[in-house]
Amino acid sequence: MVRVRAHTRRTKGGKTAQVRQYQRRMRDGQKVAQAELTDVKVEVAFDGKQSSKIELFRWVGMRRVVLGALTVDWGKSRAIVSRVDVNVGFKRKGLATRMYEAAAKLAAEHGLPLSSDQSRFPGAESFWAKQVAAGRAKAILVGQNSFNLDPNMVRYYLLNYPPPDSLKALTRVRAHPRRTKSGKVSNVRQFERRFKEGQPSNLGLWSSEKARDEYQKHFVEAHKLSEKASAPKRKSPIPRALTHKIRRLGAGQGREVKLSTSEVKVILNSGKYALISAGRNPDDVKDKALTDEQINARHRQLREDLVAGGYAYTGVVGHYGEEEQSFLVMVHEAERADIIKMGTKYHQESVIYGEGGHQQLIYTEGESVGTYLAGEGWREIPGAQEDYYTELTTAEGQKVRFSLNFDWDMKRKLKKAIGWYSRRDA
Repeated sequence: MVRVRAHTRRTKGGKTAQVRQYQRRMRDGQKVAQAELTDVKVEVAFDGKQSSKIELFRWVGMRRVVLGALTVDWGKSRAIVSRVDVNVGFKRKGLATRMYEAAAKLAAEHGLPLSSDQSRFPGAESFWAKQVAAGRAKAILVGQNSFNLDPNMVRYYLLNYPPPDSLKALTRVRAHPRRTKSGKVSNVRQFERRFKEGQPSNLGLWSSEKARDEYQKHFVEAHKLSEKASAPKRKSPIPRALTHKIRRLGAGQGREVKLSTSEVKVILNSGKYALISAGRNPDDVKDKALTDEQINARHRQLREDLVAGGYAYTGVVGHYGEEEQSFLVMVHEAERADIIKMGTKYHQESVIYGEGGHQQLIYTEGESVGTYLAGEGWREIPGAQEDYYTELTTAEGQKVRFSLNFDWDMKRKLKKAIGWYSRRDA
Protein backbone atom coordinates (compact mmCIF):
# COMPACT_ATOMS: atom_id res chain seq x y z
CA MET A 1 0.00 0.00 0.00
CA VAL A 2 1.32 3.45 -0.94
CA ARG A 3 1.43 5.76 2.09
CA VAL A 4 1.32 9.56 2.21
CA ARG A 5 4.72 11.07 2.95
CA ALA A 6 4.96 12.97 6.22
CA HIS A 7 6.72 16.10 4.89
CA THR A 8 4.96 19.45 4.57
CA ARG A 9 6.92 21.26 1.88
CA ARG A 10 4.84 23.43 -0.45
CA THR A 11 4.68 23.20 -4.22
CA LYS A 12 4.62 26.07 -6.71
CA GLY A 13 0.82 25.97 -6.61
CA GLY A 14 0.84 26.64 -2.87
CA LYS A 15 -0.56 23.24 -1.85
CA THR A 16 1.32 20.92 0.43
CA ALA A 17 2.81 17.84 -1.22
CA GLN A 18 0.78 15.67 1.15
CA VAL A 19 -2.51 17.03 -0.19
CA ARG A 20 -1.40 16.74 -3.81
CA GLN A 21 -0.41 13.10 -3.36
CA TYR A 22 -3.74 12.36 -1.70
CA GLN A 23 -5.70 14.00 -4.54
CA ARG A 24 -3.71 12.12 -7.17
CA ARG A 25 -4.29 8.79 -5.46
CA MET A 26 -7.99 9.53 -5.08
CA ARG A 27 -8.19 10.25 -8.82
CA ASP A 28 -6.37 7.01 -9.63
CA GLY A 29 -8.63 4.98 -7.30
CA GLN A 30 -5.79 3.78 -5.06
CA LYS A 31 -6.32 2.66 -1.50
CA VAL A 32 -5.59 5.04 1.34
CA ALA A 33 -3.81 4.48 4.63
CA GLN A 34 -5.77 4.06 7.85
CA ALA A 35 -4.11 7.19 9.24
CA GLU A 36 -5.87 9.27 6.60
CA LEU A 37 -9.31 8.39 7.96
CA THR A 38 -9.05 10.25 11.26
CA ASP A 39 -10.81 13.37 9.94
CA VAL A 40 -13.56 11.58 7.99
CA LYS A 41 -17.00 12.84 9.07
CA VAL A 42 -20.58 11.60 8.66
CA GLU A 43 -23.57 13.92 8.43
CA VAL A 44 -27.19 13.95 7.23
CA ALA A 45 -27.02 15.78 3.90
CA PHE A 46 -30.77 15.67 3.23
CA ASP A 47 -33.75 14.66 5.38
CA GLY A 48 -37.01 14.55 3.39
CA LYS A 49 -40.46 13.07 3.84
CA GLN A 50 -39.92 10.19 1.40
CA SER A 51 -36.16 9.65 1.65
CA SER A 52 -33.03 10.95 3.35
CA LYS A 53 -29.35 10.92 2.42
CA ILE A 54 -26.33 10.50 4.67
CA GLU A 55 -22.90 11.50 3.33
CA LEU A 56 -19.39 10.50 4.33
CA PHE A 57 -16.84 13.25 3.64
CA ARG A 58 -13.55 14.85 4.59
CA TRP A 59 -11.90 18.19 3.94
CA VAL A 60 -8.90 18.24 1.60
CA GLY A 61 -7.54 21.75 1.77
CA MET A 62 -10.58 23.95 1.11
CA ARG A 63 -12.50 21.23 -0.77
CA ARG A 64 -15.22 19.05 0.72
CA VAL A 65 -14.62 15.58 -0.80
CA VAL A 66 -17.56 13.16 -0.58
CA LEU A 67 -16.30 9.61 0.04
CA GLY A 68 -19.62 7.77 0.24
CA ALA A 69 -23.39 8.07 0.61
CA LEU A 70 -26.29 6.09 2.06
CA THR A 71 -29.94 6.56 1.07
CA VAL A 72 -32.83 5.80 3.43
CA ASP A 73 -36.41 5.45 2.16
CA TRP A 74 -39.14 6.08 4.73
CA GLY A 75 -41.78 3.37 4.86
CA LYS A 76 -44.86 3.15 7.05
CA SER A 77 -43.36 0.75 9.57
CA ARG A 78 -39.61 0.77 8.90
CA ALA A 79 -36.76 2.81 7.41
CA ILE A 80 -35.30 1.05 4.37
CA VAL A 81 -31.65 1.37 3.32
CA SER A 82 -32.04 1.40 -0.46
CA ARG A 83 -28.47 2.28 -1.52
CA VAL A 84 -24.96 2.38 -0.02
CA ASP A 85 -21.88 3.60 -1.89
CA VAL A 86 -18.27 4.04 -0.73
CA ASN A 87 -15.43 5.25 -2.97
CA VAL A 88 -13.05 2.54 -4.17
CA GLY A 89 -10.04 3.71 -2.18
CA PHE A 90 -11.98 3.75 1.10
CA LYS A 91 -13.63 0.34 1.10
CA ARG A 92 -12.99 -2.22 3.84
CA LYS A 93 -12.25 0.58 6.33
CA GLY A 94 -15.45 0.43 8.39
CA LEU A 95 -16.80 3.63 6.83
CA ALA A 96 -20.02 2.07 5.55
CA THR A 97 -20.64 0.84 9.10
CA ARG A 98 -20.40 4.42 10.35
CA MET A 99 -23.05 5.48 7.84
CA TYR A 100 -25.28 2.60 8.94
CA GLU A 101 -24.89 3.78 12.56
CA ALA A 102 -25.90 7.32 11.56
CA ALA A 103 -28.86 5.93 9.58
CA ALA A 104 -30.01 3.86 12.58
CA LYS A 105 -29.85 6.95 14.80
CA LEU A 106 -31.79 9.01 12.24
CA ALA A 107 -34.43 6.26 11.90
CA ALA A 108 -34.81 6.18 15.70
CA GLU A 109 -35.47 9.94 15.66
CA HIS A 110 -38.31 9.21 13.21
CA GLY A 111 -39.56 6.45 15.52
CA LEU A 112 -38.79 3.63 13.05
CA PRO A 113 -36.43 0.64 13.04
CA LEU A 114 -33.76 0.43 10.32
CA SER A 115 -33.98 -2.41 7.79
CA SER A 116 -32.40 -3.59 4.56
CA ASP A 117 -34.00 -3.52 1.14
CA GLN A 118 -35.47 -6.69 -0.35
CA SER A 119 -32.79 -6.72 -3.07
CA ARG A 120 -29.26 -6.48 -1.66
CA PHE A 121 -25.75 -6.40 -3.08
CA PRO A 122 -23.11 -8.80 -1.64
CA GLY A 123 -21.53 -6.11 0.56
CA ALA A 124 -24.86 -5.24 2.19
CA GLU A 125 -25.75 -8.93 2.59
CA SER A 126 -22.48 -9.52 4.41
CA PHE A 127 -23.02 -6.51 6.72
CA TRP A 128 -26.53 -7.59 7.73
CA ALA A 129 -25.46 -11.20 8.24
CA LYS A 130 -22.84 -9.98 10.73
CA GLN A 131 -25.50 -7.98 12.59
CA VAL A 132 -27.68 -11.08 12.85
CA ALA A 133 -24.69 -13.06 14.14
CA ALA A 134 -24.04 -10.39 16.76
CA GLY A 135 -27.67 -10.44 17.91
CA ARG A 136 -28.30 -6.85 16.79
CA ALA A 137 -30.73 -7.68 13.97
CA LYS A 138 -33.06 -10.43 12.84
CA ALA A 139 -33.67 -11.96 9.43
CA ILE A 140 -37.28 -11.80 8.24
CA LEU A 141 -37.86 -14.90 6.14
CA VAL A 142 -40.26 -15.31 3.24
CA GLY A 143 -42.33 -17.89 5.12
CA GLN A 144 -44.85 -20.40 3.87
CA ASN A 145 -47.17 -17.86 2.16
CA SER A 146 -44.50 -17.06 -0.41
CA PHE A 147 -46.18 -18.05 -3.69
CA ASN A 148 -43.83 -20.95 -4.49
CA LEU A 149 -40.67 -19.16 -3.29
CA ASP A 150 -38.20 -20.79 -0.91
CA PRO A 151 -39.74 -20.20 2.57
CA ASN A 152 -36.24 -20.07 4.13
CA MET A 153 -35.08 -17.24 1.90
CA VAL A 154 -34.32 -13.98 3.69
CA ARG A 155 -36.89 -11.33 2.76
CA TYR A 156 -35.17 -8.47 4.54
CA TYR A 157 -33.15 -7.76 7.69
CA LEU A 158 -34.53 -5.69 10.58
CA LEU A 159 -32.26 -3.94 13.09
CA ASN A 160 -33.20 -4.04 16.77
CA TYR A 161 -35.16 -1.08 18.10
CA PRO A 162 -33.96 1.02 19.82
CA PRO A 163 -30.75 0.57 17.80
CA PRO A 164 -27.43 -0.40 19.43
CA ASP A 165 -24.77 2.27 19.87
CA SER A 166 -22.27 0.40 17.70
CA LEU A 167 -22.66 -1.82 14.64
CA LYS A 168 -19.01 -2.81 14.39
CA ALA A 169 -18.01 -6.45 13.94
CA LEU A 170 -17.62 -8.70 16.98
CA THR A 171 -14.40 -8.17 18.92
CA ARG A 172 -12.22 -11.25 18.76
CA VAL A 173 -9.30 -11.80 21.13
CA ARG A 174 -5.95 -12.76 19.60
CA ALA A 175 -2.98 -13.97 21.61
CA HIS A 176 -0.42 -12.86 18.98
CA PRO A 177 -0.42 -12.00 15.24
CA ARG A 178 1.65 -14.90 13.89
CA ARG A 179 1.96 -18.68 13.91
CA THR A 180 3.61 -20.26 16.91
CA LYS A 181 6.53 -22.69 16.69
CA SER A 182 4.14 -25.57 17.27
CA GLY A 183 2.15 -24.52 14.18
CA LYS A 184 -1.01 -23.48 15.99
CA VAL A 185 -3.22 -20.92 14.31
CA SER A 186 -2.79 -17.49 15.85
CA ASN A 187 -5.11 -15.13 14.03
CA VAL A 188 -8.83 -14.98 13.48
CA ARG A 189 -8.83 -15.35 9.69
CA GLN A 190 -6.83 -18.58 9.92
CA PHE A 191 -9.22 -19.76 12.64
CA GLU A 192 -12.22 -19.10 10.41
CA ARG A 193 -10.65 -20.88 7.46
CA ARG A 194 -9.84 -23.92 9.59
CA PHE A 195 -13.31 -23.81 11.14
CA LYS A 196 -14.89 -23.96 7.65
CA GLU A 197 -12.74 -26.94 6.78
CA GLY A 198 -13.73 -28.76 9.96
CA GLN A 199 -10.31 -28.57 11.62
CA PRO A 200 -9.97 -28.09 15.39
CA SER A 201 -9.68 -24.49 16.62
CA ASN A 202 -7.03 -23.06 18.92
CA LEU A 203 -8.33 -22.14 22.39
CA GLY A 204 -5.26 -19.96 22.94
CA LEU A 205 -6.80 -17.31 20.65
CA TRP A 206 -9.71 -16.69 22.99
CA SER A 207 -10.00 -15.16 26.43
CA SER A 208 -12.06 -18.14 27.63
CA GLU A 209 -13.69 -21.32 26.39
CA LYS A 210 -17.08 -19.61 26.69
CA ALA A 211 -15.93 -16.76 24.42
CA ARG A 212 -14.71 -19.24 21.81
CA ASP A 213 -17.97 -21.25 21.86
CA GLU A 214 -20.06 -18.10 21.59
CA TYR A 215 -18.10 -16.86 18.58
CA GLN A 216 -18.34 -20.27 16.92
CA LYS A 217 -22.12 -20.14 17.29
CA HIS A 218 -22.35 -16.65 15.77
CA PHE A 219 -19.88 -17.52 13.01
CA VAL A 220 -21.91 -20.57 11.92
CA GLU A 221 -25.10 -18.48 11.65
CA ALA A 222 -23.37 -15.65 9.81
CA HIS A 223 -21.66 -18.06 7.43
CA LYS A 224 -24.97 -19.66 6.46
CA LEU A 225 -26.59 -16.30 5.73
CA SER A 226 -23.63 -14.74 3.92
CA GLU A 227 -22.37 -17.80 2.02
CA LYS A 228 -23.85 -16.47 -1.22
CA ALA A 229 -22.63 -12.95 -0.51
CA SER A 230 -19.05 -14.10 0.08
CA ALA A 231 -18.74 -15.64 -3.39
CA PRO A 232 -15.78 -14.33 -5.42
CA LYS A 233 -16.44 -11.22 -7.48
CA ARG A 234 -16.94 -11.77 -11.18
CA LYS A 235 -15.95 -9.58 -14.05
CA SER A 236 -18.72 -7.32 -15.29
CA PRO A 237 -20.63 -8.94 -18.18
CA ILE A 238 -21.16 -5.51 -19.80
CA PRO A 239 -18.36 -4.59 -22.25
CA ARG A 240 -16.42 -1.44 -21.44
CA ALA A 241 -17.40 0.17 -24.75
CA LEU A 242 -21.11 -0.32 -23.99
CA THR A 243 -20.68 1.00 -20.45
CA HIS A 244 -19.06 4.13 -21.88
CA LYS A 245 -21.81 4.46 -24.47
CA ILE A 246 -24.77 4.39 -22.07
CA ARG A 247 -23.18 5.98 -19.00
CA ARG A 248 -24.97 8.81 -17.27
CA LEU A 249 -23.42 12.23 -17.88
CA GLY A 250 -23.82 15.55 -16.14
CA ALA A 251 -26.96 17.69 -16.03
CA GLY A 252 -28.16 18.69 -19.48
CA GLN A 253 -25.87 16.20 -21.27
CA GLY A 254 -28.37 13.40 -21.83
CA ARG A 255 -28.65 12.03 -25.36
CA GLU A 256 -30.40 9.44 -27.50
CA VAL A 257 -28.30 6.42 -28.44
CA LYS A 258 -28.73 3.63 -30.95
CA LEU A 259 -28.01 0.08 -29.84
CA SER A 260 -27.02 -2.98 -31.81
CA THR A 261 -28.98 -6.22 -31.42
CA SER A 262 -26.26 -7.74 -29.24
CA GLU A 263 -26.11 -4.63 -27.05
CA VAL A 264 -29.87 -4.77 -26.44
CA LYS A 265 -29.56 -8.38 -25.25
CA VAL A 266 -26.62 -7.55 -22.98
CA ILE A 267 -28.58 -4.73 -21.31
CA LEU A 268 -31.69 -6.85 -20.81
CA ASN A 269 -29.62 -9.72 -19.40
CA SER A 270 -27.08 -7.86 -17.25
CA GLY A 271 -27.49 -4.09 -17.33
CA LYS A 272 -29.51 -1.43 -15.54
CA TYR A 273 -32.40 0.07 -17.43
CA ALA A 274 -35.90 1.42 -17.03
CA LEU A 275 -39.02 1.45 -19.19
CA ILE A 276 -41.03 4.63 -18.76
CA SER A 277 -43.73 6.32 -20.82
CA ALA A 278 -45.53 9.65 -20.82
CA GLY A 279 -48.56 8.20 -22.59
CA ARG A 280 -52.22 8.29 -21.62
CA ASN A 281 -53.19 6.49 -18.40
CA PRO A 282 -56.56 4.79 -19.11
CA ASP A 283 -57.37 4.65 -15.37
CA ASP A 284 -56.88 8.41 -14.90
CA VAL A 285 -59.97 10.51 -15.60
CA LYS A 286 -57.93 13.64 -16.41
CA ASP A 287 -55.64 11.72 -18.77
CA LYS A 288 -58.62 10.41 -20.75
CA ALA A 289 -59.63 13.99 -21.53
CA LEU A 290 -56.20 14.92 -22.95
CA THR A 291 -55.86 15.37 -26.70
CA ASP A 292 -53.25 13.59 -28.79
CA GLU A 293 -51.38 16.88 -29.17
CA GLN A 294 -51.19 17.27 -25.38
CA ILE A 295 -49.90 13.70 -25.03
CA ASN A 296 -47.23 14.38 -27.68
CA ALA A 297 -46.20 17.51 -25.77
CA ARG A 298 -45.88 15.40 -22.65
CA HIS A 299 -43.61 12.98 -24.55
CA ARG A 300 -41.39 15.89 -25.57
CA GLN A 301 -41.25 17.06 -21.95
CA LEU A 302 -40.22 13.57 -20.82
CA ARG A 303 -37.44 13.61 -23.40
CA GLU A 304 -36.28 16.99 -22.04
CA ASP A 305 -36.29 15.60 -18.49
CA LEU A 306 -34.10 12.69 -19.58
CA VAL A 307 -31.65 15.07 -21.26
CA ALA A 308 -31.62 17.31 -18.20
CA GLY A 309 -30.90 14.28 -15.99
CA GLY A 310 -27.93 13.21 -18.15
CA TYR A 311 -29.50 9.89 -19.15
CA ALA A 312 -28.78 7.89 -22.27
CA TYR A 313 -32.07 6.68 -23.75
CA THR A 314 -33.47 4.90 -26.79
CA GLY A 315 -36.97 5.39 -28.18
CA VAL A 316 -39.11 2.25 -28.28
CA VAL A 317 -42.74 1.48 -29.10
CA GLY A 318 -44.90 -0.41 -26.62
CA HIS A 319 -47.75 -2.58 -27.93
CA TYR A 320 -50.06 -3.17 -24.98
CA GLY A 321 -53.68 -2.92 -26.06
CA GLU A 322 -52.97 0.22 -28.08
CA GLU A 323 -49.82 1.49 -29.76
CA GLU A 324 -48.09 3.66 -27.19
CA GLN A 325 -44.77 5.40 -27.72
CA SER A 326 -42.43 5.08 -24.73
CA PHE A 327 -38.72 5.34 -23.93
CA LEU A 328 -36.29 2.63 -22.92
CA VAL A 329 -33.85 4.41 -20.60
CA MET A 330 -30.45 2.80 -20.16
CA VAL A 331 -29.37 3.68 -16.64
CA HIS A 332 -25.82 3.56 -15.33
CA GLU A 333 -25.31 4.46 -11.64
CA ALA A 334 -28.74 6.08 -11.48
CA GLU A 335 -31.15 6.45 -8.60
CA ARG A 336 -34.13 4.10 -8.70
CA ALA A 337 -36.14 6.85 -7.02
CA ASP A 338 -35.64 9.12 -10.06
CA ILE A 339 -37.56 6.72 -12.28
CA ILE A 340 -40.40 6.46 -9.76
CA LYS A 341 -40.65 10.27 -9.55
CA MET A 342 -40.89 10.50 -13.35
CA GLY A 343 -43.67 7.90 -13.38
CA THR A 344 -45.60 9.91 -10.79
CA LYS A 345 -45.00 13.18 -12.63
CA TYR A 346 -46.47 11.83 -15.87
CA HIS A 347 -49.41 10.04 -14.19
CA GLN A 348 -48.25 6.56 -15.16
CA GLU A 349 -49.83 3.55 -13.49
CA SER A 350 -46.41 1.88 -13.36
CA VAL A 351 -42.77 2.01 -14.49
CA ILE A 352 -40.29 -0.83 -14.97
CA TYR A 353 -36.82 -0.87 -13.41
CA GLY A 354 -34.42 -3.68 -14.29
CA GLU A 355 -31.00 -4.69 -13.02
CA GLY A 356 -28.93 -7.79 -13.73
CA GLY A 357 -31.71 -9.75 -15.42
CA HIS A 358 -34.21 -9.03 -12.63
CA GLN A 359 -36.93 -6.43 -13.06
CA GLN A 360 -39.61 -4.71 -11.00
CA LEU A 361 -42.91 -3.34 -12.26
CA ILE A 362 -43.36 -0.48 -9.77
CA TYR A 363 -46.84 0.97 -9.31
CA THR A 364 -46.74 4.79 -9.11
CA GLU A 365 -50.49 5.49 -9.19
CA GLY A 366 -53.75 3.73 -8.39
CA GLU A 367 -54.76 1.37 -5.59
CA SER A 368 -51.45 -0.55 -5.76
CA VAL A 369 -49.20 2.51 -5.46
CA GLY A 370 -46.15 1.78 -3.29
CA THR A 371 -45.97 -1.89 -4.30
CA TYR A 372 -44.08 -3.62 -7.06
CA LEU A 373 -44.27 -6.86 -8.99
CA ALA A 374 -40.99 -8.70 -9.52
CA GLY A 375 -39.85 -10.81 -12.42
CA GLU A 376 -36.78 -12.42 -13.94
CA GLY A 377 -35.61 -12.74 -17.52
CA TRP A 378 -37.20 -11.84 -20.84
CA ARG A 379 -38.14 -13.51 -24.11
CA GLU A 380 -38.09 -12.58 -27.77
CA ILE A 381 -41.49 -12.21 -29.42
CA PRO A 382 -42.05 -13.69 -32.91
CA GLY A 383 -43.28 -11.44 -35.69
CA ALA A 384 -46.67 -13.18 -35.85
CA GLN A 385 -47.73 -11.92 -32.40
CA GLU A 386 -49.75 -8.72 -32.69
CA ASP A 387 -49.87 -7.42 -29.10
CA TYR A 388 -48.21 -7.35 -25.66
CA TYR A 389 -44.57 -6.67 -26.50
CA THR A 390 -42.04 -3.84 -26.76
CA GLU A 391 -40.38 -3.11 -30.08
CA LEU A 392 -36.98 -1.47 -30.55
CA THR A 393 -35.25 -0.51 -33.79
CA THR A 394 -31.53 -1.30 -33.60
CA ALA A 395 -28.59 0.57 -35.14
CA GLU A 396 -28.62 -1.99 -37.99
CA GLY A 397 -32.25 -1.15 -38.76
CA GLN A 398 -33.59 -4.44 -37.41
CA LYS A 399 -36.71 -4.77 -35.25
CA VAL A 400 -36.21 -6.42 -31.86
CA ARG A 401 -39.41 -7.46 -30.09
CA PHE A 402 -39.24 -8.54 -26.45
CA SER A 403 -41.42 -9.07 -23.42
CA LEU A 404 -40.29 -9.09 -19.78
CA ASN A 405 -41.29 -11.98 -17.54
CA PHE A 406 -43.51 -11.21 -14.55
CA ASP A 407 -45.56 -13.40 -12.23
CA TRP A 408 -48.98 -11.97 -13.07
CA ASP A 409 -50.70 -14.40 -10.68
CA MET A 410 -49.01 -12.52 -7.86
CA LYS A 411 -50.72 -9.29 -8.93
CA ARG A 412 -54.11 -10.85 -8.24
CA LYS A 413 -52.91 -12.16 -4.88
CA LEU A 414 -51.51 -8.77 -3.92
CA LYS A 415 -55.00 -7.31 -4.06
CA LYS A 416 -56.01 -9.57 -1.17
CA ALA A 417 -52.82 -9.62 0.89
CA ILE A 418 -49.41 -8.01 0.88
CA GLY A 419 -47.02 -10.60 -0.56
CA TRP A 420 -43.29 -11.13 -0.72
CA TYR A 421 -42.64 -8.32 -3.18
CA SER A 422 -44.90 -5.73 -1.56
CA ARG A 423 -43.34 -2.46 -0.38
CA ARG A 424 -46.10 -1.95 2.18
CA ASP A 425 -44.65 -4.10 4.89
CA ALA A 426 -46.64 -4.62 8.03
